[in-house]
Amino acid sequence: NHQLSLDYGRFVVRGQRPLANCYLALRGEARRYSERQALGLYLAFFQEVRYEVPPDEVRGVQTLGFWVPTEVLVNDHGDCDSKAVAFCAMMRSAGTPVLLIAVPDHALVGVETRPGPGQAFVRVGNRYFVICEVAGPAKLAPGNEGSKPSVSGSFEYTLIEPDTTDVPHGSSSEG
Repeated sequence: NHQLSLDYGRFVVRGQRPLANCYLALRGEARRYSERQALGLYLAFFQEVRYEVPPDEVRGVQTLGFWVPTEVLVNDHGDCDSKAVAFCAMMRSAGTPVLLIAVPDHALVGVETRPGPGQAFVRVGNRYFVICEVAGPAKLAPGNEGSKPSVSGSFEYTLIEPDTTDVPHGSSSEG
């Protein structure tokens, strides 16, 4: 029984550097925002990326139904797992741990932060991760899963710890 699977964590790590400037630009726009408002801006940016399921094959190359983070941003398209991995790659530069959460037929992200009143979250050990629905096109704020809860019972996740050692420092005017 041979089955291929994607190593999402590796795609996040490899996508961090190419998406670092995107993070720096968004961080510059969010410099007057609270941490929660900034997270909402980052999330809304990815929700604006056109939802599109990758074809099984592009120019003779198997995609396994996945677009890498640079493809998501450069060509403005992605499905739930492609957009979730791109979001995690960008957030890795923010110095914030994230979870890439896989539920049946869907992927979303958990961002480590204290949940606010009414925000959906998952707990891993003594850590809390607010649910972020990156797929769009609905503009769901962090912690809002929409009309039906998407994470309950058991689920698979990949914990992605931050790495800020490889981030360009640019000329952000954060104050």
